[in-house]
Amino acid sequence: VQFTRATAVDWAPHRITCNVICPGGFMTEPNVLWSQSHPEVISGFRQQIPLGDFGQPEDLGPLAVYLASDASRYMTGATLVIDGGYSLW
Repeated sequence: VQFTRATAVDWAPHRITCNVICPGGFMTEPNVLWSQSHPEVISGFRQQIPLGDFGQPEDLGPLAVYLASDASRYMTGATLVIDGGYSLW
């Protein structure tokens, strides 16, 4: 995160933005496989997510597209947390 902020400062004079996406627990294929052999761990972790479930890989796409678009042209040095509220605790 700090690297992103420092990079954002360095590149801002060139009108180049730099932001970071910080994902929480996502059900990627390896995590789905792991969860099958550790259901109790997955259940405990799920209970700690205020939205009540894990993210899906496709949940990240729209945020990445936004950051790559001109719509985010005035955003730089931002940390975008996408974790279902897990980090609110």
